[in-house]
Amino acid sequence: MPRLFVGLELPNTTGEVLLGWREDIEGARWQRQDQLHLTLCFLGQVQPEQVPALFRAMESPETDDFCITPTSVGCFGDPDQPRSLWAGVLQEAPVIGLHQWVSRRLVEQGFGVGSGKFRPHITLARFGRHQAGSARDFLAQHRCSSAPEVMVRHVSLFLSNTGPEGSRYQVLARFPLKEGLDAPHALTGPQ
Repeated sequence: MPRLFVGLELPNTTGEVLLGWREDIEGARWQRQDQLHLTLCFLGQVQPEQVPALFRAMESPETDDFCITPTSVGCFGDPDQPRSLWAGVLQEAPVIGLHQWVSRRLVEQGFGVGSGKFRPHITLARFGRHQAGSARDFLAQHRCSSAPEVMVRHVSLFLSNTGPEGSRYQVLARFPLKEGLDAPHALTGPQ
């Protein structure tokens, strides 16, 4: 069964800046360029027969193109023992609105989505349970950092494959944000 999520892709130029913030923090497993993205909704394991409903759910997003600027780092967990480090986005409102639209459409097609509070973020590093060093210096140093602005023109459906070197993500389809554009552009079929 494919493990899927809906999110936003980031251009390489933005990823290079974000990865340039990397510091030596005990236990940090920094993301690679190909792992950087902003998750809108995580679906998890999806039955192959559910994929057509997933494509129907993502048809014709009601959001126009918008820009985001990755900025303002933060962490989940205690800064002295974080679970992950992330970059937020300056323009949260359009991302939250898009998340709400995606969630609503997925529920309408019978998919379960998390009910927790959504915080737009780009994961930069993850930590193991008992090996996290303090991230306080990192957070202080990069609290005002920002990466180049990103024009969001589509929502992407990602396939996630986990392995010993971390997750690998593959874009299966892109769904244009503006109404009236061509049908979703499928890059490859689900595995």
